[in-house]
This record gives sequence, C-alpha cells and structure tokens, in this order.
Amino acid sequence: MKSKLIFIFILFTSSLFAQPLAQMGWPKALEDVYNYTQKTKKNYVLLVSRLPTIVIDFRSNQGIKNSINSLSFQKDYHPGHKMIGWACKIKGVSYNSFIGFSGESTDQHKAMLDSGWGLTSLLAHFTDGFIQTPNDLEERLNHFNAEFEKKPNGDFYLIANLFEVSDSDCENIVNEVFNYTSHENEPYIKFGLLLDPRKYEGAGCGSFAIHFFEQISRFKKIANLFTRSFKIPEHLFGNGTNLPEHVEIPDGIKNIQGKEPISKFRLISSDWSEGSKNNLAMSLIDPELVILWQKQFFAEYFNQH
Repeated sequence: MKSKLIFIFILFTSSLFAQPLAQMGWPKALEDVYNYTQKTKKNYVLLVSRLPTIVIDFRSNQGIKNSINSLSFQKDYHPGHKMIGWACKIKGVSYNSFIGFSGESTDQHKAMLDSGWGLTSLLAHFTDGFIQTPNDLEERLNHFNAEFEKKPNGDFYLIANLFEVSDSDCENIVNEVFNYTSHENEPYIKFGLLLDPRKYEGAGCGSFAIHFFEQISRFKKIANLFTRSFKIPEHLFGNGTNLPEHVEIPDGIKNIQGKEPISKFRLISSDWSEGSKNNLAMSLIDPELVILWQKQFFAEYFNQH
C-alpha cells in the first residue's frame, strides 16, 4: 500500500509542475502578438530567436575555430537565444505559454578554459539548467528592447515566426511539456550543446525550442535540417586542473581526453581540421541555419503580401 501511495504522489506532483507551465500566459512584451492570436480564435505556435552578436561558422571545424579566434568574439560575443510559445485551446480549455531553456549560470566554460580543459569546456554538460517561464522571459525581452534602443543599428535583434497549427498539434505540445518535465532523466536541468532532447538527455536553448516545435505534425524531424555533424580531433580535449560545480564531462569526451591540460593559446593555435584517425564524432544544431530558415519564411510571406 505504501508504494502505491508514493507512486500516486509522484504522478500528482509532476502534473502540478507541467500543467501550469503549459498555461502561464505570454510575456507582456509580446502583448500585441498574443492579442492577435486571441482575436482570430485560431491555434498558434510562436518561434522567437534573439540573434547572436557574431556569426559562428559551423560549416567546418576550421570555420568554428576562425570564428571564436576573432577579437570581436572574445570581447562582445552573445550566443543569442531561442524561445517558443503557444496559444491554443484543447477541448475548450485554453493553453497559452511562452518558454525557453537556459543554464551554465556562472559561465563555467570560462573557468574551464582557464584551467586547461580545452574544447571540453564548450561541449560539457551543465547540470544547473532551468526552464524559463514567461516571467523569466519578460525580463529578457525587456533587456533586448533596452539594448536595441541604445543601439538601433547594432548587431542584435529578434526574429519571430507565428504558425497556425491544428488542435492535435497543440495537444502534442502540451503533452510533451508533461513528458519532458516529468521524465526520470530530469532533462529540464541538463544544459549543453551535445544533449539530445528527443532522447530526454537535456538540451541547449536552440535544441529545446526546436524539440517542442517538432511536435507540430508538418515540422516533425525538422531538427535534422538544422543539424551539423563534425569529427573533432581528440588532441583538442584536455584534462583540466579544476572542474567547476554543476559540470559533467560527456562520456564520449571522457573516454578520449588527454591527461594534460590544454592552454587557451594551445587550443587556438592547434589545427582543428579533421584527421585521418583519432577523431570524436558529434552533432549539434547550427543556430545560423535555424535563423536562415526563419528569414526565408519572412521573405516568402512578404512576397505573397
């Protein structure tokens, strides 16, 4: 009897977390868009990207190296952010929310670079991840607006696409909110570029938003269009002298890491080209491909109107 009661309690607490997250409303900064969705009385999903301040060339190993070796990257880089929202009804019940995912709250990768972890510092898993609620994103959107007002011609802005979806699409998204936030792997606290949300491993901000976007029937497996695959030389992964809190080394990297620290100078001065052997295969979402896709939707819309 005791185990049955515990099981019921776990189910109850998980659903308490998931249901409000699916019904928390939209940030006030998106009020005009939200009012439009309510006026038309249709179901919608909104995909929003804050563009990175500097383009990272994910087309090749060397392209990534050259991008992060620039003075602008080292001084002013902001990686951008992706967020997703929905406004719809399921059997007469309203589900309106706008969420994102973040982590690595204390810039652990910087401490890792300083202590010799090499490329591991950028590809580690961070266990301080958290789902951003509409209130969290209200602050972030206000910050974006303040940045824009200070520098209207700057290299940062938001791009958003609103998609009309079916009742079943909306139901799929809301169901996935429950599945994701109640999964035993706790993917909602694991943040990293190499984590796969489809497997409930965790996510980065981009893969998190795209994972929920994929619940729309006509966009299933769209993440495959945005994914780049790499073979990274093993000599770029060092073994640092100190591992910050809330950091885990992925097994694939742990198995091939060298025994010595790699300095930042050595990392940048090394050859990143794929070698004939001793490479680590990996895949991640290229945010620039997502942004290009969003821009193409804008162009197509304006061509038709």
